[in-house]
Amino acid sequence: LKGKSDTNAVVLIDEIGRMEAYSQLFLDTVANVCASNASVLGVIVFDPEPWSLSFKNNPEIVLLEVDDV
Repeated sequence: LKGKSDTNAVVLIDEIGRMEAYSQLFLDTVANVCASNASVLGVIVFDPEPWSLSFKNNPEIVLLEVDDV
């Protein structure tokens, strides 16, 4: 991924969801980007899927819940 080593980069990940979680390569890439110097703005599944908890429980990640209310 081209921008992950750039401290000025913002990497957008439109969806980190159930279907995407079937790809270990995708999950590894997301983890790699999250551990990089780039800022990441992503959308992740709301439910506490086991594979999502490593992202959600990471103290470096800020979660904001968005709803229609």
